[in-house]
Amino acid sequence: MLKRRFSLTTIDVLALLAGLVVLAGLNLWQLVGSDGQGPAAVSVIRPPQAQRMSDEMQLRYDRWAKGTRGVSVFARGETAFGWTKDFLDEDTAKADAMAWCANEGQDCRVVEVRNELSVVQGLDMPVTERILAMFGRFQMTPGPVAFAVSGNGAHAAQKGETAEQAKVNALAACMKVAMKDREAFLPTLSCRIIAQR
Repeated sequence: MLKRRFSLTTIDVLALLAGLVVLAGLNLWQLVGSDGQGPAAVSVIRPPQAQRMSDEMQLRYDRWAKGTRGVSVFARGETAFGWTKDFLDEDTAKADAMAWCANEGQDCRVVEVRNELSVVQGLDMPVTERILAMFGRFQMTPGPVAFAVSGNGAHAAQKGETAEQAKVNALAACMKVAMKDREAFLPTLSCRIIAQR
């Protein structure tokens, strides 16, 4: 069997170099642009949330997406994720979702926010159905009473001998619920009165 030997002639080498020069010129033309004013196009690196989710992240996202109520937020990075559900305040929901994600990894960003709160007359903020039911009981309670909520969905209605005492009692009860079993890496919460009489 005969073996073929290939060798490059001077013409082959010159043709190869000419091709490389043409390719380099085309690349430079694309970078500078045809008008010489700057880049013709900028390539964008896809952010982490645009990248494919791992199987576990996709499973958690699907579960989150099925049962959203109130303000629900999903945050993720390249390998980490965090979410919130049933919150009353978007900023609080975002902060908690980001804190959960950051506790597991880096480059976290909010990728989706869902707001399914209902506006109810008599309250100075939108609420979830669960809080609406509690508000119904609050309205039927005799005497001075106050209704407090936190951005994470914690709530409490409390009575008092005076309207001011009812307010203090409601804020304290709300904070107790809001901070119960709350992880140390999550932001500090506060409660506010949304109805009183």
